Amino acid sequence: MKTSEKHPQVRWSENPSIPLYQTETQVKDLIRGFEHQSGYTDTTTSKVENLLHFIRNFGIVIENPDDVSRQLSEIITKDKGFEDILLSVCQKVKEEFNEENTFISLESCTDPDYEERDLTIYVRQTLYEDNIMNRIRKVRSHVMVDLSNSSEWIPIITDFNCPV
Repeated sequence: MKTSEKHPQVRWSENPSIPLYQTETQVKDLIRGFEHQSGYTDTTTSKVENLLHFIRNFGIVIENPDDVSRQLSEIITKDKGFEDILLSVCQKVKEEFNEENTFISLESCTDPDYEERDLTIYVRQTLYEDNIMNRIRKVRSHVMVDLSNSSEWIPIITDFNCPV
């Protein structure tokens, strides 16, 4: 059994300026505290900036941040609860793939079949494990409840490319 399964806390970062352990509730409390201390105003731009700040602090890379910001802005304008859902999904991906050889990124991608843009979470490893697809399926099954409360979908995938 993994540490994250035995304990409700998740190891987020080796960076000493970031707390090593965060639960989803603690993350939301941190966001509210940050918003209060920084004179946060309830604008879409501020929400997007704060959300991306916390996702980066989880150790998740934001690829093409302007594209991701623009798309995230459009989504949270339509779906008021999406910020919490995205944080929860990022947390669950990080819980499952919290290893040195694994790189997680949030990207704005176009689905070639439907020509729609999705915020997509990529999981890439320097040396791919045989069970990576099973682990991705496991995470997807855990986030289905979160995503069922949203009008948006967040694909969690790998392309088997080397991390950049």
